[in-house]
Amino acid sequence: STTERGDKGSLQFTVHDVRAGDYVDVVAMFDVGATSGVARTRDTTIKNGIMESEAQQEQRWRDRQRTKARIRLITWIAIAVAGLILCVIAVVLALHSFDRSQYHGDIEYWRDEPEMSPASAAELLHIVDNKHSKTLSSRKMSASVLSLASRGAIAIYPGPAAMYRGIDMSRSRNADIAQLISNDPARARDAGKTSTIVILPVVFDNPQSLALSQSERTALDLLVKASERIGSPVFDLKQMDKNFSDWSKGYKYQEKFTNACSSEFSMLGATSSCGEGAFAAGICAAILAFLSIVYFGVIGNLALVVLISAPMMFASVFALSYLKLKGLNDNGQRLAGQVVGLKRYMEDFSDFRDRGVADLTLWGRYMVYATAFGISEKAMKQLLKAYPQLADPNWLDANASDSLLYWSYRSWYFNHRYAGPASFDTNSMDFSPSANFGDIGAQLESGFADIQSTIAAASPSSSYSGSGGSFSGGGFGGSSGGSGGGSFGGR
Repeated sequence: STTERGDKGSLQFTVHDVRAGDYVDVVAMFDVGATSGVARTRDTTIKNGIMESEAQQEQRWRDRQRTKARIRLITWIAIAVAGLILCVIAVVLALHSFDRSQYHGDIEYWRDEPEMSPASAAELLHIVDNKHSKTLSSRKMSASVLSLASRGAIAIYPGPAAMYRGIDMSRSRNADIAQLISNDPARARDAGKTSTIVILPVVFDNPQSLALSQSERTALDLLVKASERIGSPVFDLKQMDKNFSDWSKGYKYQEKFTNACSSEFSMLGATSSCGEGAFAAGICAAILAFLSIVYFGVIGNLALVVLISAPMMFASVFALSYLKLKGLNDNGQRLAGQVVGLKRYMEDFSDFRDRGVADLTLWGRYMVYATAFGISEKAMKQLLKAYPQLADPNWLDANASDSLLYWSYRSWYFNHRYAGPASFDTNSMDFSPSANFGDIGAQLESGFADIQSTIAAASPSSSYSGSGGSFSGGGFGGSSGGSGGGSFGGR
């Protein structure tokens, strides 16, 4: 409360923040001569006694208020100082952990295959740039499957398996299959609906000659299991998805792939733990910020929430979202240079003057890693920009029919006719997964994401946690494009 003198000697008394349940006790004293007709009077002079009593009560009240104010002030300062210390520690350590996860070498471009499997390359790039985390698992699987094709363990063809009934797919030539599809409008229309996988005889006759990595072997195990359940080494993704819909033990193969990828990456010895201190400080700061919001809310001081609690919560959330729990060691820096350098090389390939003649076999391996990095569309555009002859189906048939890149470019022509290479604008070619074009990496990712969802739905609820499977993305509502996806453009 406050008091002040008004006009003509009047006294103004103001009470602040009177809440429900409180009361105001006003004690006023004035000269009895200013009144008349007062019934209750006393002959004695009590002015000094009243003033002394009120002064004593006021002193005791002010002492209590001073003690409470000091306690409150110390509490506020303690919360602010503790929060500041925790936030500074969390943010500094988070920045340090993030810096440890970044590549600091001098390699700008890398033109050779990285010294690791596609799945490990995807994991290492994820640590460095932390992009597309939701698709990491599905990119690992799709890149591993594409790697199996590049190593000759499997073959991948456009369209459903029914298109190839009566054909020995283990000995077929890509150019012959392309001509078969081009000459049949019905087959051309079906080519974009799904993709067919062929398990080649070498998988059963001489698997050691394939020299597969641990992740590639487990990916192949899943495909072989699919062929056994379907009853044929030739099957499409829609058949695989449908067959797995009632396979309650499918999650075990997904966990096998996940564990293989983790073990394989650990054996690289590329990372070390970091960020634990930032995580602990960030969690403590977030808890303190929450408790301070509750405390300041109880005492009804919104200003302190804005000045202390809100900045503390923001800093703690920033630290927790920014920190990295894995950092690169010296070997990791060396390997990260290969991964980051190869990614840059594929993205900037058309700008190089000294690239020489396109090595389609090498680019087949490049596309495996482009799929692992999530840049297969960019890589295909860069290669086509550098070598426009890839837009000529006749050139592809004559020079690239055995390359992994063949169907990526050749399948586009099934639904697009043109007068000749001179009148064809390569910049108009659509590489997106929804187009009738062979961005195999992105479309395999879409198809296997649906298969993952199907296996997850069929597995016992106690055995599969959803995000712990070997692939991610897709979603149970069909957001990745429907059952099976589209291997060569259809979704």
